[in-house]
Amino acid sequence: MAPKLNIIIVGGGIAGLSTAISLRRYGNTVTVLERHSCPQALGGPIGLTPNATRVLIEYGLREVMEKAHVAVEGEINFRRWANGEVLDSMRRDELTEVYGFPSWSCSRFKVQEILADVAVQRGVKIIFSAQVFGVDLEKPAVFLKHGTSMEADLVVGADGIRSVIRGAVAGNTEFKTSSPYGSYNIDFPRSLLQSDPEVDYLTRGDNFWFGPQIVVAINMPDHGDNLNVAFGTVSDDGQEGEWHTHGDLEKLKDTFADYDPGIIKLLTYAKAEDCYIWRQSDLPHTDHWVSKSGRVVMIGDAVHAMLPAVGMGASQGIEDSACLAMCLEAAQSIHDLPKVLHAFETIRKPRAEWMVQRGREESVGFFLPDGEAQQQRDAYIKNNRLWLPTGWDGSHVDEPPEGQFNPLSHAYRQAFNIFDYTERRLADLLK
Repeated sequence: MAPKLNIIIVGGGIAGLSTAISLRRYGNTVTVLERHSCPQALGGPIGLTPNATRVLIEYGLREVMEKAHVAVEGEINFRRWANGEVLDSMRRDELTEVYGFPSWSCSRFKVQEILADVAVQRGVKIIFSAQVFGVDLEKPAVFLKHGTSMEADLVVGADGIRSVIRGAVAGNTEFKTSSPYGSYNIDFPRSLLQSDPEVDYLTRGDNFWFGPQIVVAINMPDHGDNLNVAFGTVSDDGQEGEWHTHGDLEKLKDTFADYDPGIIKLLTYAKAEDCYIWRQSDLPHTDHWVSKSGRVVMIGDAVHAMLPAVGMGASQGIEDSACLAMCLEAAQSIHDLPKVLHAFETIRKPRAEWMVQRGREESVGFFLPDGEAQQQRDAYIKNNRLWLPTGWDGSHVDEPPEGQFNPLSHAYRQAFNIFDYTERRLADLLK
């Protein structure tokens, strides 16, 4: 029987909270240390893909998450930047039909709020305003302000891209901006846009424009009934890890002056005080996710932050939560922690690192200027459903497919069963 562990999770974001819920399912004592005073709403809407909703449904969260899910009339449209031409459209429920599990769209704050509430209901202790400044990798223990410390059997670093835990385990606290992309973010009241026939169509469905600059417009009825729009630019604008910096609205308008007329009109409704900018960033390769002592492990953005183009950041953190709990349950005693944590790293690292690399490659593909490469991309989108796996026979895809336009790519991303895969790999790794 696996030992029941006293576990500290550093970081109360989506990866940390879903891991807390997962670990409590096996009877472990779990404490989450979150540096902010309450759940944070960094960023705008979040999409949870079927590989992640599979996990949350297994955790018993279907009902509460489906209440939070934004059900917006209209389709998901992929458009050309210059004139808004629709290259491909799909219904969100097509993902459910193909992959067997739903795709949920919610505000990031709502997801974190739900996970925090469920975690507390199930016996997790969350301590807010608890910033961790360091970690003892051997005991293990974490150090907080005023010289206080907390010891545990295991410390899980889920403290995001500015991870203190990563600095201690891997000696790597630096950001790596692998692409020159900034992202402006503006909320527009949907009721205001619905009164203008030139932009009313934006309040129905979700829209993605690909081009020299990109635009992502996601309706968020659960977040002030707003249309959240991210304007991706090829620029040095924004700072890594800073999501509350005001952007230059006039510069943004100049950047999109030759864009789809609907976007130009949309920007006339923007207010400078509602315009924020952040820097798209991921992390460099990290050799080890587990400390030499085998008592500290990293998950989520702390170790595999990825660019938003791949659309898998939160979903990969949720997969981490399931895999880590299953690996720990395979331990026969606390002395087995190094072995099972290294098994966790072996199972998760290749998939997460493939997602990081795909984020870099797809950012380049989405931001293509007009030309031969752009024409090839648009032809592929028109002839192959962008998020649906053409020719997939429904069998599980264990290994990352090769090639940028491999039709199995999305089956590998979205149909992945982390429970079954972890069980099979553990049987092999621990035999």
